[in-house]
Amino acid sequence: MLSLTRMYREETGEMELDPEKVAPWMHSKGVPLPIPPSPMKLLEASIVQAWREEVRYDKKTRLPYRANHAVPMGLTKHGKSYVWIDIDSADRNRMFKALQKRREGIVDDAIGLELDKDHWNSVHPKDEPNALQMDFALDVEWRKNSMPRRGRTA
Repeated sequence: MLSLTRMYREETGEMELDPEKVAPWMHSKGVPLPIPPSPMKLLEASIVQAWREEVRYDKKTRLPYRANHAVPMGLTKHGKSYVWIDIDSADRNRMFKALQKRREGIVDDAIGLELDKDHWNSVHPKDEPNALQMDFALDVEWRKNSMPRRGRTA
């Protein structure tokens, strides 16, 4: 895919890529279309998406929170295994594991962001370097306090 992407850029001169344009081009070069997953796998993915998107509102603060959380359960022959828990009935240990998993994902994203920023700065030494604040505490407080609350005040 990546070598074909380089070929596409060379052939078209386009540097900003649109997958809706690149995919037909790649298919015309012989890349086979993927085989769709089974109906059962599609149903599983739909269920997980619904669980991930369910939002409830705290009765005291009236702020939204995610109702369902994935808890890592170890490795299987197909990769990582997860079970899903309801935040309102989860025990502390399972909820801690779910929260820790999400935190690790945020840290992974922050590392990737820093590496990308550092690389851009190194290959553009004549430009003003991009700088990013990686302490998110104040950003989180500002956004949390500016969120609209659901329902009336008590």
